Amino acid sequence: MYRIIFYRISYPGEDMAIILSASYRDTFRLLFMFLESEGKKLSKLKLADISPSCVLQFLEWTETERSNAISTRNLRLAVLKSFFGYVLSMTPEFSEQCTDIINISAKKVEKKPPLYLTESETKLLLNAPERNSREGIRHMAILTLLYDSACRVQELIDLSVADVTIGRCCKVFVKGKGSKYREIPIFGETGRILKCYINAYGLKSDDALFTNRSGERLSQGGCFPYNEQIQKIIAGTVSRQL
Repeated sequence: MYRIIFYRISYPGEDMAIILSASYRDTFRLLFMFLESEGKKLSKLKLADISPSCVLQFLEWTETERSNAISTRNLRLAVLKSFFGYVLSMTPEFSEQCTDIINISAKKVEKKPPLYLTESETKLLLNAPERNSREGIRHMAILTLLYDSACRVQELIDLSVADVTIGRCCKVFVKGKGSKYREIPIFGETGRILKCYINAYGLKSDDALFTNRSGERLSQGGCFPYNEQIQKIIAGTVSRQL
């Protein structure tokens, strides 16, 4: 049983492989935890023990005992479907068991409308930082670039000054998921704000675009204070409940 679990998969990229392998690891770790709670000994576990009904009970356990969201439940199911798809291709004698598990339907997730700021609220948010201070210019640069480029936080903090082109055609060169790069055009006003910020902090082309007080590249954890300040700004500018 253990031999077949650690099967080989080809992934599209190194970053994706790390994410997917963690997903598989966590799913089987929880599955084994569930099986032990049901009185099964892992040392004597057989592939046939993981039946379709066992998988359904495991999924229910993740929701009730682990308080997992439906989306997490569906992720665990997707991993098991992938695994048993591999088992089906390697051991046809388990075809009925594998097919029944592969055909288990994912649970529907109730879709909620996304939260958003109106155009006027967005303008208030972007204009809220104090422009006369270095810290205010920094906040404005972060907020404006996030809004204009739609970068993820990790993508933003990975940027270097050399990744920003300011001139007739302003743009940023972003490294995204799967180590894929893309060029994102930005407004001229965003470029002027970034230029003002870069000049105010005396940054050079090989410097990180956003750093902490020690001059090191900003981390996601280091962005939390900014999130709190942004929430305060939102609370002061948005009258309705988000």
